[in-house]
Amino acid sequence: MYKREITESILAKQLFESLALIGLSKTTDETILSLSQSLAKTLNSISKSFSTSSLDEYQKCFSNLNDHDLHKVLKVLKDTFAEDEYKELRNIIELPLLDRLTTKFKIEREKELSIQQAPNFNNSSIEELLRDKNVSKQSEFFQTGDKQDGVSAGYVANEKLSNNTFLLKKFYKNNDSVLAIMDPAERQKAQNDVRDAVQELLTSSMYTLLLYGRTPKEELVTPDEVNSDLLYIRSKFFENAVLLSEFSGSKNSIHIKADAKNLQELEGFEKIIASCHILGEADYHPGNLMVQDGKTVVKIDHGRSMMQFHKDFESMVKSTYNIFNHNQIGYNSSIQAGNLSFNIEKYNAALNQMLTQLDEYQIDTVVEKKASELQKAGFNPKGLMAKVRFDDETFMHTTISNYQDFKAFYKDNVKENLQNMRRIAQTTDIISKFSNVSPEFKNGRWLKDFAISDIKEPVIYASFHNIEIEGKSALEWAISNKYHAVENVIKAEKVLKGIEDELFPLVQRLQDTPMKKLTLKKVKQFYDSVLTSFEQKQYLTQQEVKDIQECLDYKKHIENTTAFIKLNIESISMVDKMRYKLATFCNILSLPSKAKYFMDRITPESLNIIQQLKKDISNSSGFKKVLLKSSPNYKSNTHSTYSISKSKNDSNNQKGILM
Repeated sequence: MYKREITESILAKQLFESLALIGLSKTTDETILSLSQSLAKTLNSISKSFSTSSLDEYQKCFSNLNDHDLHKVLKVLKDTFAEDEYKELRNIIELPLLDRLTTKFKIEREKELSIQQAPNFNNSSIEELLRDKNVSKQSEFFQTGDKQDGVSAGYVANEKLSNNTFLLKKFYKNNDSVLAIMDPAERQKAQNDVRDAVQELLTSSMYTLLLYGRTPKEELVTPDEVNSDLLYIRSKFFENAVLLSEFSGSKNSIHIKADAKNLQELEGFEKIIASCHILGEADYHPGNLMVQDGKTVVKIDHGRSMMQFHKDFESMVKSTYNIFNHNQIGYNSSIQAGNLSFNIEKYNAALNQMLTQLDEYQIDTVVEKKASELQKAGFNPKGLMAKVRFDDETFMHTTISNYQDFKAFYKDNVKENLQNMRRIAQTTDIISKFSNVSPEFKNGRWLKDFAISDIKEPVIYASFHNIEIEGKSALEWAISNKYHAVENVIKAEKVLKGIEDELFPLVQRLQDTPMKKLTLKKVKQFYDSVLTSFEQKQYLTQQEVKDIQECLDYKKHIENTTAFIKLNIESISMVDKMRYKLATFCNILSLPSKAKYFMDRITPESLNIIQQLKKDISNSSGFKKVLLKSSPNYKSNTHSTYSISKSKNDSNNQKGILM
């Protein structure tokens, strides 16, 4: 019935972990496990062969649930089968909600409830599942090694009952123990360990909701008598997994090799980043991601989650690009090399799905549950130094006074970010529909292009860069979709035409000048006027204009333009020659929308002649040089990726940008 077989035992585990996390009324872990096994069994049967009897068994599973719990269970089931291939199954999943409308169904099913344990679940599997969900004791583990990577303190240990391997990270129960540390550096490290530990505990359950199977099982560990002033977070090791950095062949644990071809085989990188954005992860370098079974990207170490949130799309792309482009991390270098992919369509799909899997109620439930566990274990949040930001700038620091502050701080920030990410997803949804962009743009360059662009509104960005959305021009798409910013799109297109209207009286003045009197001075006056126009429209700053005018290559560009204008080609008008050179000039200044605007307005005949001349007159090196340097695609080798955004940070390094 379905392309992929539903594995009963795996589905039961997944349902148990999700349902145990959100909690059901008047239930224990054992009854939730029994419900999960029954649901897995009946859904497996339905997926193989739909029948009245299998549907009847499925309906029985919900007989003892109240209406509120029924809604929660059905939401978990629909999220579990969110892919398109399960659309028919999702319709079946919703049937109990319809039947609940009749009292008769509820009465009959309450009498018929009889849940049988799935045959392929043995007692040891059940016990391990239950242990993984509960607080454990330090005495249940024995140390096997020291913690190797990362900044938090702890050790590697095996669980005595299962021999499974865990990482135990330690932190102090109260701030008095931290303040007693004499060394300032060690005291600061201990403060950070406390903050990171509680953030790891709070977010681990949320990551499980978003990334089932791609994040480790993590819970609280209470200490033995020797370490009574400490608590621990245990993190279960993945099987058959290596750090992403190691997978790429890098010897640096937080860096990937850009030229590693095996990065092309990775699956799920976009999902991991989407989850990090939702839960405010500030530290998703290659040492905090792993590759399982040679292809699947998984996430570990959530200690720096709930710190880096995003107020809007601009802050998201800027902060993400800053991490990707960090020379010690290497994500962007690998994307540019064509090995790592950060595909906009996959990121957008993952983000939108996750936003349906986590809601405000679940956030409250998780924070309340974990805060209760910490309180029972003796943790005192007074003095906890928390920090957060919703942009890519300065962190805001908060000192926690009590559990009320503690819960409010983390609940409010995650819920605010959840709302922000819903708006951000509306933007990424539009970008994912850009239809005439390159594969390089779709597979990761979109992040850089938006990060350095002054235009962050996606439809206006598309308009300025002549990008189609779902096969339509930006304006057509905005009108047909009743887009809220349609008036701004119209204004943006008028701005481009306004530039031409403003510049072409200057072109006319050049055209009326006899060739013998067409001097470098007059051409320079023209380009100076162009720069002034760009400054007035805020495409360039005053300092950038000054730096460009003092640049040697600016003078060379003027010389080349003068030579190009004086070429005796009667079939190419002065207007088309200047449009061609303006396109060159705008392209060099990283203003591609304006370059394309001028290029599109050259008559086809003139453009064909120019292109043909570039091919035919190859024996004249001087002439060829003039033409090549007149090409809108030509850029100086000394600075081929000049951008105005970059120049704002480095306005004194402008030489070599113009030809």
